[in-house]
Amino acid sequence: MWAILGTVTAAHLVAACSSAPSAAPPTSAARHPTAIDGTTTTASSASSPSTSTASSTELATRFPKTKAGAEGFVTAYLGALSQAFRSANPALIEEYVDPACTACTKWISDITTLRAKNEHLQGLLVVLVDVDEISSTATGSTVRVLIDVPRAVFVDTVGKVTGTRTAEPRAPFYFQLDFTDHWRVVKAAAA
Repeated sequence: MWAILGTVTAAHLVAACSSAPSAAPPTSAARHPTAIDGTTTTASSASSPSTSTASSTELATRFPKTKAGAEGFVTAYLGALSQAFRSANPALIEEYVDPACTACTKWISDITTLRAKNEHLQGLLVVLVDVDEISSTATGSTVRVLIDVPRAVFVDTVGKVTGTRTAEPRAPFYFQLDFTDHWRVVKAAAA
């Protein structure tokens, strides 16, 4: 499973990858890399990672149906996904995803397996380099992110290393979102 998670997290962040949506090159300038560690701010923040689940109302309030809202939602989702792997708690991402998202379902399954084995990710899941909404419709959005995948380990409850994920090069990744009561990931795919 650890080899899958390493590969899944980089060029194939999703286990159920399909081809990425076609889109024009992003127009936004690259931003400073942000470590995604489950907090809502950068890694240099002193705040502790969130271990509570987000409500539908909270997500709708924090991330309106705008370009900035879609980009912020994907950033928050990656933070929740990282924290879910770090705490082996799949409930942390359930409100962010649509049940039809096969990649998301796979991640929930992987996290559930970690929990059953009393293991979790130690380290960063990804480092977010850039996030940009590249297309939108009346009910949805496609957000492209660039991520770096640092080396990380999986450990058990006493800190014994049970698996290692090697670092992988920067890769683009796409999230297709729908907005009903709030943004939800309906598809995730590597480029």
